[in-house]
Amino acid sequence: MDAKRDYQNYTTVLEMVNSVSNDSSVIAFGDQFSALFNAEDRPPRQREYFYFILSDGIRKDVVAFDYGAQYIFMRRIYNKAWISEWVQVATCSCEDMEWKDLPLSSDFINWDETTGNRLQYRKSYDAVYVQGVIKPADPENVAEIMRKQITTLPAGCRPQKGIWYQVCALSAGGYYWRCRILPNGAVSFDGCTTDALSAARNSIEVNLMIPI
Repeated sequence: MDAKRDYQNYTTVLEMVNSVSNDSSVIAFGDQFSALFNAEDRPPRQREYFYFILSDGIRKDVVAFDYGAQYIFMRRIYNKAWISEWVQVATCSCEDMEWKDLPLSSDFINWDETTGNRLQYRKSYDAVYVQGVIKPADPENVAEIMRKQITTLPAGCRPQKGIWYQVCALSAGGYYWRCRILPNGAVSFDGCTTDALSAARNSIEVNLMIPI
């Protein structure tokens, strides 16, 4: 089994697969910074994929596993040429992995309730993702948000230990704020500079990956 990351440097999936010897299997990973991520013959959804190649001489089956654990595609090669299109063979639509709204404390509101910018979370196998744009409920008294709780992560989506993050940005600018997440699920605005606090009147961008 060959798992060299050099495979991600190929510009097409076909070229990458054809570089594998006829009697071997390989796992390649096309992360978002690699040439393989933008390959024109990748699966129809632009995601980060693990490519698993099953080879029997001139016949090869290519299985693409979505790193986000949502999609699995397959495609077939014969004599170094594609002989089929990508076929989606599985979809993970587990309820826990869907994006869900997070209820906010009385000190914060969503920046815009009508768009996809509401504060939401999604659970993966080993982490919880939290994304959205919020703002103080009372922007004229923005200093009051210091050390205030933003939301509470549900059970099963909480870190085992307390975590602090330095998060950018505030008001879509180059300001940072410190986010604190406790094992009980409490997510708090834990501090920022005076200039950043002024920017927080307009918006607070949240983009977290929390290990669980």
